[in-house]
Amino acid sequence: MNMLERIILALAIALYAGLNAVQIIYFGPPFGASAAPDLRLTGYTPQEVHAFLEHIAGDGRAVFFGLFRTLDTVFPPVLAVALVIVLKRVRPEFGRSIIGLFSLLALGYMFADLVENKFLSDLETSQDFRRTASVASMMTTVKYGLLGFVFLCLSVAAVTKRRIK
Repeated sequence: MNMLERIILALAIALYAGLNAVQIIYFGPPFGASAAPDLRLTGYTPQEVHAFLEHIAGDGRAVFFGLFRTLDTVFPPVLAVALVIVLKRVRPEFGRSIIGLFSLLALGYMFADLVENKFLSDLETSQDFRRTASVASMMTTVKYGLLGFVFLCLSVAAVTKRRIK
């Protein structure tokens, strides 16, 4: 593994740890009303987003719309690249077409996550909170659906490689 690949993988891990640290330190355990909307795999209602924002109030709200949004905007592209690096490491014999298809899945996840982040950022000033929260929720479920499929593909690639040996 070259140095750039190591840096990207380390950065993905550091960003993931940072996002989780911010969640725990500023918002509380990622359960119930204290769970950031970004972390709710099955989405959320506008009322649940409102309850979250009420729960974190003041400083937590500033962190959510500031530091947390910044980290969560950098994370998706880094994770998407890291996932492609992992696949290339697990199955170096895969050709360009398979790596390319996998990359499209990773890019789909990245796009969904970035759109989700845009709508979550807009909640701070949105004139239509309900619509903005609903679109963000839909993108959250799309993001996790695609990410789950990406991890399933990685798992299948790893398992089939072991069986071939």
